[in-house]
Amino acid sequence: EHGLIELNLAKINATDKKLLQSIYELVIKNISKQDFSVEHLAEMINISRSVMHKKIVSLMGETPGELIRRVRINKAAELIEKRFGNLSEISLEVGFNNPAYFSEAFKKQFGVTPSQYQHKFSNS
Repeated sequence: EHGLIELNLAKINATDKKLLQSIYELVIKNISKQDFSVEHLAEMINISRSVMHKKIVSLMGETPGELIRRVRINKAAELIEKRFGNLSEISLEVGFNNPAYFSEAFKKQFGVTPSQYQHKFSNS
């Protein structure tokens, strides 16, 4: 399962767990919107941007922006595995309108470019 839940949920209280779940679901729901931002997210969960920032950094060890990007890239990997379409289509589907930035963000997260990743799955 790609997503938020790589963290140790045992250490997180029920309220925070629910908050993280909502955040994750909202990011997934809005994943193809390129302009979906940290501000939108804070507004949707009805807390201030700074409170959300502190909360996500303390729970996840990453900023809300990094979290959104990680969820987008995880979703892209999933779409590549499912042979959803070509890389440009996948990049747009997860909200990246700049293929070079998509490729860079993907490589930073997975250690391989999207095309190398795709190659791995087209051979299996």
